[in-house]
Amino acid sequence: CRLGGGAVAAPQGNDGMKFGSDWVVAGVATLVAGAAVAQPSPIVGSDAGACAADARDTAALIDVGGLKDRSGVMRIELYPDNNNEFLGDRHKLVAEGKTFRRVETPLPESGPVRVCIKLPGPGRYAIAVIHQRGATRSFTFSKDGIGFPNNPKLFLSKPDVSKVAMTFASGVTTVPVILNYKS
Repeated sequence: CRLGGGAVAAPQGNDGMKFGSDWVVAGVATLVAGAAVAQPSPIVGSDAGACAADARDTAALIDVGGLKDRSGVMRIELYPDNNNEFLGDRHKLVAEGKTFRRVETPLPESGPVRVCIKLPGPGRYAIAVIHQRGATRSFTFSKDGIGFPNNPKLFLSKPDVSKVAMTFASGVTTVPVILNYKS
């Protein structure tokens, strides 16, 4: 008689079937080994499929650290690699055909926060990561968190794009970002 998992039952008289000891040891070892394999944290956001193992897109997988809490939403924004357009007006960028993309997603209740954003293709881009904690749609430095690739020191103005822009090759690039909060 064949049982799930490939174990074979060994008949033991009229009492029914009992597992042979070799199969029990092998089965327990398989279960323990399977439980020890860590499941990857889920990737969130509308572009999550671009970071899937079988994806053929160019994408950035943002590993967000330093969250103050789980309120509000996480916003990832993609900008051109120049100071004049970095953190510029998104409507103007889009109207002029410049690089801009936004992924906004609720924060998971627990665990690591990993957000995917699809890129137009290989190239050099700047990314901003914003923890929008309030109900307003605009960034409030006194309340919201912000972070960038390469985790530059933040002052009262935006960082120079040369400190936060990255070159992305085809495929998925993991980008760690630590959020900063004023208070």
